[in-house]
This record gives sequence, C-alpha cells and structure tokens, in this order.
Amino acid sequence: MVVLKVAIPDSVALSLEFLVGIMLVVLGLTVLRTWFMDRRHTHGHAHEAAPAAPDPVATEHEHPHAHHVGVEHEHAHGMRRPFFIGMVHGAAGSAALFLLALSEIDSTVGALVYILVFGIGSVAGMLLVTTAISLPFVISAQRFQNLNGVIRLASGSLSILLGIMVMYQIGFVEGLFTGA
Repeated sequence: MVVLKVAIPDSVALSLEFLVGIMLVVLGLTVLRTWFMDRRHTHGHAHEAAPAAPDPVATEHEHPHAHHVGVEHEHAHGMRRPFFIGMVHGAAGSAALFLLALSEIDSTVGALVYILVFGIGSVAGMLLVTTAISLPFVISAQRFQNLNGVIRLASGSLSILLGIMVMYQIGFVEGLFTGA
C-alpha cells in the first residue's frame, strides 16, 4: 500500500470488520463447546459386580469431567488459530486509524518506519491486554474449578453476543449489506 500508493476500499474494510464479528461468534461457540464437553464426558469403565456375579460389569455413562491441572494434552490447532485471530484482528480493528495516520506521511521510508513502530506497539499492547484478560482463567483453572466454568460460560456467551452485535452494526447500520 505504501509503495504502490493504493487505498483499501470501504467495502473491503467493512468486510474485514464483519469477519471479526464472525470470528467472535465462532470463538464463543468453541469456548461453550469445550465448556460443555469438559462437563459431560462419556467413557466406559468397570463397576464392581453384584455378589451373585463374580466379574466386573463394564458400563458407559456420562459424568462430570474436567482436565486436571498439570495433565498434558494436545491441542490440534497449534499456532494456526492464534495466528489467524491476530491476522483478522490486525487487518480490521485498527486499519482505519493506521491508514489515516499513514496518509499524512510523505516519505516511503517514513511510512515504513511508522508501520514498524505501529506494529511493534500493537503487538506489545495486545500481549499486555491478552495477559491481563487471561489471568482470571489461569487462576480459576488452578484453584477454583466451578468459578472457572462460570467464567468460561460467561466469556463464551459474551463473545457470541458481541460478535452478533458487531455483525449487525457492520452489516446493516454501517451499510455492508444495505449499501448505505
């Protein structure tokens, strides 16, 4: 954009903002799904047999279950999901402010330095905010399982609600779908 002197069309900027709303809904649904799956887990195991039957009886049923702190388990998404979330958020959230400031810089070198400083500042700021937001989850997961479940349920639900509000705002109020 700096070298070619091109601007992002409003429809593309709005589409990126709308994608943030979709992402919030998907992330909220993922949190709720994980919360539900941690609460209800089905597997088979042996129960003691009745006195008349000498062998244990294998049964399968649901019961509360959560991962124990310190037990390692793999996450299939690896670094792809955080990378994708960061890309979507970076492309949408601060793009208008970034482009406005960038349009005032006359030199290509100055613009590239601005991009570098802006990028480093954005990453540092997001790292601090994410760390602060994650602390209640980490602390409650280690010490208060029930509170952790409430926090996860609330954050997943809030994410879905916020995502729907963003999609409505961008799609209808700001005119992505209505052309207003």
